[in-house]
Amino acid sequence: MKVRNRHVQMHALGSEDVIPLSTAPTANSNSIVSRRLAEERKISLGKVPFRTTLSATYLRDALRRHIPEIKFGATVVDLVPHDGIKGGVMVMLEDGSSEYGDVVVGADGMHSTIRKLLYPSEVVGLSSRSLGMTQIDGFVDTPHNVEGLECPVHHWGHRCALWTVPLFRHNENRISFSATLYDQPEEVLDTAMDAKDVLVAFRQLMHRQYLPFGEDIARLLSQATLAIPSEVLEVPVMPRWYNKRAVLIGEAAHGSLPSFLEQDASLCVEDAALLATALTDIPLLRDSGFEYAFKQFETVRRERVERYIRQSRRARSVAATRYTGLRDTVFKCTPSSTVYLSQKWLSSWSYSSQQLEVDPKTKVETAFR
Repeated sequence: MKVRNRHVQMHALGSEDVIPLSTAPTANSNSIVSRRLAEERKISLGKVPFRTTLSATYLRDALRRHIPEIKFGATVVDLVPHDGIKGGVMVMLEDGSSEYGDVVVGADGMHSTIRKLLYPSEVVGLSSRSLGMTQIDGFVDTPHNVEGLECPVHHWGHRCALWTVPLFRHNENRISFSATLYDQPEEVLDTAMDAKDVLVAFRQLMHRQYLPFGEDIARLLSQATLAIPSEVLEVPVMPRWYNKRAVLIGEAAHGSLPSFLEQDASLCVEDAALLATALTDIPLLRDSGFEYAFKQFETVRRERVERYIRQSRRARSVAATRYTGLRDTVFKCTPSSTVYLSQKWLSSWSYSSQQLEVDPKTKVETAFR
């Protein structure tokens, strides 16, 4: 029986709808026992609102509950190949301890330690270009929800932008913000200044710069409990994401600063899901076999990631233009459907499972090794 598209109506998920915290497949095995155990675990994880912001504290607690062993604050100082028959990698930690694994996944962000160990002279660290912008990240404690900031909001102004995310769940009552100034601030900060003096200086700076956004927002930023400034860099794309038993994902592999599409965390989750799929079928449990899987993973992901970075940089050039009146007029006259269609590729990406399958010729070659 054929059902025409116009006869199918689906309810759109809203802010009040909930989804399972785990959306993974029920089980890798078709056995009744494994499926039942997987379903019970999925139910125990519970559900979360479809549109929500999870704080770092909540995520750490969730990791501790559902992962047998996890170390926070452990600094990696070296990666050493394991000499045993099985191979693998020994991860040397700063406290003198070590951890063994079949592979190492570097998902440690823009300033990745794993990336620096794999590629000491990597292009990201050597070729980053300053854009003359300053980004201030921090928090503001609020006694109640602020009108207009109940959900994540991105404000564009004249030579500045503000991104706010409310954290009103899990016993937190604060707003996370990221303030971007496209011109260097007039304030002169001395490296010998006390941390409190630096915070006071940036409070005054943000209050002055964001007065055009309204007195409420300017006053809110002037009460920041934390304000960390950083220079905005244009980061080139890594030419390669893997090396033997180690692979990079997320911003460690494709740092997209300056990011103006705010999808970096989503891309990292996509990377992790796809990498997990690629690792289910390894042609040979040696370095060459893992590199084969990593190469397939990178081939599938690279086109999407590089397109995202190009789009993010275009959005930056629009946001940072000096002709803000023209920019705002164009956006007001542009139908919302046009804006939606121009960004639809972000959510409509798909791939074929055959792209991650091991080539039959490779299977035959590795079978006799």
